Amino acid sequence: MIVISGATGFVGRALVTRLVQSGAQVRCLLRPQVRTPQLPRSLAVPVAVADLESGHGLAAACAGAQGVFHLAGCHARGTADSLMSVDYRGTLHMLHAAQQAGVQRFVYLSHLGADRASAFALLKVKGLAEEFVRQSGVPYTIVQSAPVFGVGDTLTSMLAALMRLAPGVFVRPGPSNARWQPIWVEDVVRGLIAASTDRGFADRTIEIGGPEALTLNEVLAAIMAATGVRRQIISAPLVYSRWAIAVWRRLWPQSPLSGHWLDLLAVDQACEINSMQRFFEIRPARFISHLGFLCG
Repeated sequence: MIVISGATGFVGRALVTRLVQSGAQVRCLLRPQVRTPQLPRSLAVPVAVADLESGHGLAAACAGAQGVFHLAGCHARGTADSLMSVDYRGTLHMLHAAQQAGVQRFVYLSHLGADRASAFALLKVKGLAEEFVRQSGVPYTIVQSAPVFGVGDTLTSMLAALMRLAPGVFVRPGPSNARWQPIWVEDVVRGLIAASTDRGFADRTIEIGGPEALTLNEVLAAIMAATGVRRQIISAPLVYSRWAIAVWRRLWPQSPLSGHWLDLLAVDQACEINSMQRFFEIRPARFISHLGFLCG
């Protein structure tokens, strides 16, 4: 049995689909909520209701599990408080439940640049969570990933939507020299599964990214080419962008635009260019060749 936190998220849905199609037994963690969870359609998967923030229900949810994929996080839409509740305390609670269950592998999906000494909240909390995983005594694999893109993502879909709304000019937050290696969601999922079963990845931290190191301007150019939208790109310091996003979220609290994304714009999100090939013998998809989903 494999337990997955964050199963209703962007990467989680893709992971659940691939595992179920491969015949694996999967149990999806769902937080108590009123809305219908966004699990993959046409797939019958067992679920367990549990609360990462309080830890309630996690021990029962992990009982009998051989592996755990911990993907849950609140950085896409969350506030600083929810980042601490889910990404920080939620990881501690998840590890405690995994310890009780005798889990054989705990796979934690993190970000490139995660560091408990980071000046950026998202990367700092991810770095702290990584240390919890390393010190837990549970066999683990930490996968630090570059920004993930694909159908249903937040990042490229959000950028495309904002460019469509922009009146001829798009304001790019952050420095122009930070480099990204966007990685296709299906490649990430294949890597996560391989890392969970290969003993060579036990108690290791690995970095993965796509086959191209792109500046944000190049990322935006690729999105414009895919969508047919043309905008002039101008830059704005991160401090002004954070202020603008704070105002925006007051006006639209459910907006997918989160200030935590700016943490990823402030530092390089790049690693060894052939990481997927070296670790998993996977030839990752190029960014520009998999943006057709933005045209809809």
